[in-house]
Amino acid sequence: MIIEAIYKILSETNAEYTPEEIRKALELSPAEMDEALTRLVKDQRAFVLANGAYISDRTATRLIDTARRVLTAYHRKNPYKNTMPIVDLNASLTRAATMKDFTFIADFLQVQGIAVRAEDGIRLPEHQVTLPEPWLQPAEEILAVYQAARFDPPMPGNFQANYPRDINVMAILKILSEIKKLVELTDQVYISYEAFEEAFACVKQLAGTPEGVTIATLRDATQSTRKISTPLLEYMDAKGLTRRIGDKRLPV
Repeated sequence: MIIEAIYKILSETNAEYTPEEIRKALELSPAEMDEALTRLVKDQRAFVLANGAYISDRTATRLIDTARRVLTAYHRKNPYKNTMPIVDLNASLTRAATMKDFTFIADFLQVQGIAVRAEDGIRLPEHQVTLPEPWLQPAEEILAVYQAARFDPPMPGNFQANYPRDINVMAILKILSEIKKLVELTDQVYISYEAFEEAFACVKQLAGTPEGVTIATLRDATQSTRKISTPLLEYMDAKGLTRRIGDKRLPV
């Protein structure tokens, strides 16, 4: 049967196949191939990826099991990080299957309910970053300082003297960044999320002026210093929010 012949190709190796590759291998008409692939997908013996390629249920299981295992280990090792970088997960998935492009596997995992894609990575659906109970009040106090400081933030080391050693200020700052309360521009420069949004609004406004968006114009617009405006723009570049052209930036 055509269906079984296609399934044999898909399941012999843990790899993806395009319809054209399958059609050429079996010398099928497009109609025969489409009908058989539709049946295999309906029976969940095959899955179609966002790029139009197909994988077998066996390959899908290998990818799912590997992703769940890798993400579980990552969350256990990094409980205060919201997501794992997708490129790191893809590196692990290469040992489970052969893909021409792993870009579409994260989408597949999300469709299957195995993982959740976020702006900066991927996580298990049940994973959530939370502050330990003893850190809640210090976190509120530290956050309030950053919110009041706006573009003149304190150095992280200034806080530790106010708390006992079991209150890990740097870990609190990392968590506040993960839950979108702070933005970590560098390992020593944090600003409140509200200040960051204000800075990006300034970038959009400056983009329409003759001077444009530069370190100096953002510094003046936010009434900050180069020690803040420089990492601000570098962070926006890294996140794909701005694009650098010479000494100027343009919002994307």
